Amino acid sequence: MADETLYDSALETVNTSIMFLVLLVLGILLSLKSVLLQRESLCTAREGGNTDCLEAPFPFQRASGAIAIGALGYFFTLALRGQSDACRTGSRESIRLSQVNLWASLFVLAAAILRFWALNAAQQGEDEVLPDEELPA
Repeated sequence: MADETLYDSALETVNTSIMFLVLLVLGILLSLKSVLLQRESLCTAREGGNTDCLEAPFPFQRASGAIAIGALGYFFTLALRGQSDACRTGSRESIRLSQVNLWASLFVLAAAILRFWALNAAQQGEDEVLPDEELPA
């Protein structure tokens, strides 16, 4: 019975991991959409066209970043759980590997958070200077 519970728990973790991996793929597709929009804007500008009517990439970038942070947060919690399990029952080598995995997960999550913060900061900087405002001479 204990083995069944162990397998059920592991299966639940794997199923949840699959869901978050699918979310990461969705985030990548949203990021691709934003790059395609930027490309369209550059091509239109190069041809002398009006880029004001084109769709902005920022909402896709923001959604992609938020999805990435959520999914990477989940994988960070898995790394924390792995570290805890290794410290409780593992060998020296498995403890060391879980520590490396934890640090790697932390750095990836931190990078996603910093990227999201920079994206929002850049967007706020663009919103501060509106085209209708008078700029100082």
